[in-house]
Formats: sequence, C-alpha cells, structure tokens
Amino acid sequence: VELQPAGASDWSRGAVSKALSFGDRLRTAASSRATVRLTDLTVIRVNESTTFEIQPPAAPKINPVLNLRNGSVYLYSRDRSQEFQIRTPVAAGAIRGTEFNLTVGADGRTQLTLLDGEVDLSNEQGPTVKLARGEHGTVAAGPAPRRTAVADPIPIIQWALSYPGRPHPAALSLHPTLPPP
Repeated sequence: VELQPAGASDWSRGAVSKALSFGDRLRTAASSRATVRLTDLTVIRVNESTTFEIQPPAAPKINPVLNLRNGSVYLYSRDRSQEFQIRTPVAAGAIRGTEFNLTVGADGRTQLTLLDGEVDLSNEQGPTVKLARGEHGTVAAGPAPRRTAVADPIPIIQWALSYPGRPHPAALSLHPTLPPP
C-alpha cells in the first residue's frame, strides 16, 4: 500500500493509522489490500491494484468525493443517512446508502453494485439512472448508464469479506525435521 500526498509526485509506503487528507491518493499493489476508516467510522475496503483519491467537497455541507481511478472498493457505513459522491473516469454518482461495491476497469468501465441504499449514476452521454437496493449499474465510455438486477451480490463482494491470513513462518509450530515453508 502506497500513499501520495496532495501535490506530491512521489509515492511513499503506507502505514497503519496514517491519516489521509483531501487530495491524497492511495494505491494498492497486486496481492495487497487496505482498509480505510473515515472520521464518521465509514469503512472502505480497498482491493488489490486499486488507486483512489478522496477529493474535497465541491461546496460546504456536501460530502467529499471518492474518485476511483481503477480497481475496486467496498464501502460500508452504519449511518443510514450517509451520502457519498463518487467519480470515475467515465461516471459520476450520488450514493445515499450504506453498502456498495464500486469497480473501475482498465478502460474506465464502471460497475456499481448497491447492496443497500439508492444511487443516481450518470455520465455525459445519457440520462441519470436511479439504482435501488439489489441493483447493479454499468457505465462505459460512450453509451448511457444502464441498470440490471443482481441475483446474488456475494460473489461480487467476496473479495471484501475475507482477508486470508499469512502467518509468519516463525509463528508456525513445525516438526523439527520438516524444512521451513
């Protein structure tokens, strides 16, 4: 996990309890994940090979913007009235809800799976699509956003639900005749 402070060009290694400010970027490498807790206790789980930035609000009393450039994030908040603004290379949205997964592919294709809440998802080409609980929105460069139902959201968010542990070899109780892993 690496961080890039606002206005800087170099990335530095992330650390536990490192505070992020508006404009800072976070990225995860392959086989790496991160968890970011916002000041309102909202949790953002960041999948491998993901880059995002928390941008300042456009106006007072409006929430900050989660600008996902690539990769996947899963967001969970206990505050039912929480509203998030999202931005990707091809889409923008206002999310009023507590649980969603947002994925951006290498070509900017954006997929949002809403587990709880409501979303207004838009791009430059078409009308805003309203998503409700259990719906999935897709936005690609070119066509207007489209909505589909989600039969089973668990496969979509499975990556965020499990953190496979990697024990340190010294912590394993191996038989003395076995070679270390």
